[in-house]
Amino acid sequence: MKNEKRRKKGYKVDPEFAHKILREMIPYVIINIGLYDSFIKNYKRTFNKVSKILASKKRIISDDSIVIVHDFIEDRKSLISIIERNKSEKIKDYGIKTCLNHMYLFQAVSIFENMLNTHFQQEFELNYGFKIKKINKILYRLQAEDKLGWVLKIFSGKDYTETEKWKRIEKFVQCRNFYIHYKPQTSSRIKNFDELLQPKKIKEFLDDALHCYNYLKKSRSKKYSEFQDKIDKVRAIIDTVHKERKELEKYFTKHIFKLQKELKNLKESRR
Repeated sequence: MKNEKRRKKGYKVDPEFAHKILREMIPYVIINIGLYDSFIKNYKRTFNKVSKILASKKRIISDDSIVIVHDFIEDRKSLISIIERNKSEKIKDYGIKTCLNHMYLFQAVSIFENMLNTHFQQEFELNYGFKIKKINKILYRLQAEDKLGWVLKIFSGKDYTETEKWKRIEKFVQCRNFYIHYKPQTSSRIKNFDELLQPKKIKEFLDDALHCYNYLKKSRSKKYSEFQDKIDKVRAIIDTVHKERKELEKYFTKHIFKLQKELKNLKESRR
């Protein structure tokens, strides 16, 4: 309702905000409706077609469409920034520090798991044509070790759980599970988990998660690599057009809030 009122009043969309929404969703819309080749040849004409399609449809992304809604690099960067900012404020209250450390752990592992699920959602959809609901049921039943072990082996012949980085990552996943799904533990194990809650350790985990992210990028199946290459090319053009702000606004300003709403719904439905 608020977005609708803004649009009717002629509310001017911030170009940076518009750019963020467009580069997240428009590449998937263009590829899913079969306009990729057209876009590469003449992006202005394709922008015009897509704009008309957006105007004619109540919903842009169907329930069965897979759209990347988590940006691992940005999420990781954001959490590290929060950790550094709170560190500079030198919080002395033990209770607050403990709560913050737990939050860092939960968020860091969540960012890592979102990255894994994003990777395997694409692999299952592109290689087997599975719909999002079926894929989510599969992923829900699998542990991180399964995904990075035998599942990854199916798609790439590689096994990340054989690496030293995984052994470190696994400790943090177990630590998060311990605090969320508490089970009686020995005092020594609890002490080990408490040590992992230090902000320095969380940042080390995020570095290991980045290593895993890059490993998965290099391990993509042929179909996933080809699809991502298309997404990257469309985004590169959108980034270039973004410099000519009037052009972006000309095609998509009136659809930004609609896209933002669908993006928000997608993120909430896949938590």
